[in-house]
Amino acid sequence: MQGVSPELISKAIDELAKVCQDAGVLSEKFLWMRVLLERTETIDAQEKIEIERRLAMYESLLENSTFIKQIKSQSEEKGERRGERKGELKASRRTAIDVVEARFPHLVEVATQRVRKMRNVEALRQLTVQVAAAPDEAAARQILNGDVSS
Repeated sequence: MQGVSPELISKAIDELAKVCQDAGVLSEKFLWMRVLLERTETIDAQEKIEIERRLAMYESLLENSTFIKQIKSQSEEKGERRGERKGELKASRRTAIDVVEARFPHLVEVATQRVRKMRNVEALRQLTVQVAAAPDEAAARQILNGDVSS
C-alpha cells in the first residue's frame, strides 16, 4: 500500500459509495478496507487514524450488514457454547469435591488437586461415581490418585 494517502483512500471511499448501490456489499468492502488498513505497515499511525475516521462515517452500514450480523451471531453462539462448557466443567468439579467432602473429608485436598487438572466433564462424572461407590477412604484415595482404572 505504498503511496497511499488519506486523501486517496477518502476518494476511493467516496467513489465506492457512489457506485455501489447495495449497502451490504458496500459495508463489506469498507470492512475489508479496514482489515487491510489495520494490517499494513506502509501507512503511518496518524494517517491510519485519519482514514479510520473517514471509514467511521459509514459505521451504520457495517452494523446493519447481513455479513457482519452473521459473524456476530456466530461469535456469540461460540461464546455461549464456551461459557456453557466452562460452567458444566466448574459444576462437575464442584460436585466431585462435594461428594469427596461428604464421604471422605480427609481427602478434600487430594480431590481438589485432581479435579483442577481435569478438563473432561465425562471423566469428572466417572471419577465422582467411582468415589461415591468407594467402600472406604483407602479405595477413594487410590481412585483420586489415579491408581485405579475406570
